[in-house]
Amino acid sequence: MERTRHPVLLYTLILLMVVGWSFNFVIAKITLRHLDPYTLTSFRIIFSGVFMLPIYFAMPRRSRFNRKDLWNFVVLGFFGVVINRGFFIVGLDYTTAARSALIVATGPIFVLVLARAYKLEQITRGKIIGMALCLAGIAV
Repeated sequence: MERTRHPVLLYTLILLMVVGWSFNFVIAKITLRHLDPYTLTSFRIIFSGVFMLPIYFAMPRRSRFNRKDLWNFVVLGFFGVVINRGFFIVGLDYTTAARSALIVATGPIFVLVLARAYKLEQITRGKIIGMALCLAGIAV
């Protein structure tokens, strides 16, 4: 029997995640005063792995690791972590935290526009409302 999940907990965790992300730009920029971008990227990748592995192994109902998925994990880890975080930190080294946050915040808008240009997505009323909320969040 599956227990019910409380939306208050979910929304609280989402709020904490967004607040954490918002401090990400400022903390990374301050850290770049003391470390070069490549060292900071290395520390972030190693720290996140050291932090996340115990959480994964402590999960009571985790899925079994399948060796066939190893290549997918390697590719996703390389592009989703190494390249993504590396470009973020190196790019942040060349601009301000505020400009970097604006660039990242406009990501969903650019993804939707590109997906529409390649005929992968339709622009619907819900997506327009979502993009308007995105722009409102950027403005705030």
